[in-house]
Amino acid sequence: MGVSINLIPSGRQDAMHRRRRLKWWAGALAVHVGVMGLIWASGWVVSGRSGAGEMSARLDRMAVEAIRMQSELQASEPRLIQLHHEVMASRAVSQQPDWSILLAALGRARGDEIVLQGCRLTLDRPADSGRPGGSLRSLDAGKQAEGSSAQPSGRYELEVQGMSDNQAAVSTFILELEQTGLFDSVGLVRTERTTHLTRPAVAFTVECALAG
Repeated sequence: MGVSINLIPSGRQDAMHRRRRLKWWAGALAVHVGVMGLIWASGWVVSGRSGAGEMSARLDRMAVEAIRMQSELQASEPRLIQLHHEVMASRAVSQQPDWSILLAALGRARGDEIVLQGCRLTLDRPADSGRPGGSLRSLDAGKQAEGSSAQPSGRYELEVQGMSDNQAAVSTFILELEQTGLFDSVGLVRTERTTHLTRPAVAFTVECALAG
């Protein structure tokens, strides 16, 4: 049984909190301007009934303050829009697993005797999706490809191809992958004799099911 590890960096989850704060401040400013307008309108009624000059002057000052705050809110609108876009972008990024963690783990596990030739990450979709499995991403020579911003359903499976000059190094590589805790299972599905730079070598394929 593998250890379940969340590949999404926790720091990116702060986007949700920034969005809440943005909405709160925008709402508070709008409510304040509305309240000032109501007070100003009510004051005009009171002033009309009592004819008090002091009340009229006070309401004039309040009206000026409300106009000033409204101007500040309008001036800050571009910044609020920019913040909104930043929050939305951060949220979209936070919905994607950080595959650099997986690539770094592969690099540490391979040691000095393993040469990685290719990595392929696929999504094993549920049976009700209409097909048994579908390729979602390819990681070729450590390069991360772009994928959908939506969080897909199913389980990720990683296929690693490589070679070494001895079988023992391949076994050690598999053991290191198991000990990362990132996978539910790690299996050697293919080995064959080959040559690398005119020297005998062992080519292999390993399949790993990511812990979910």
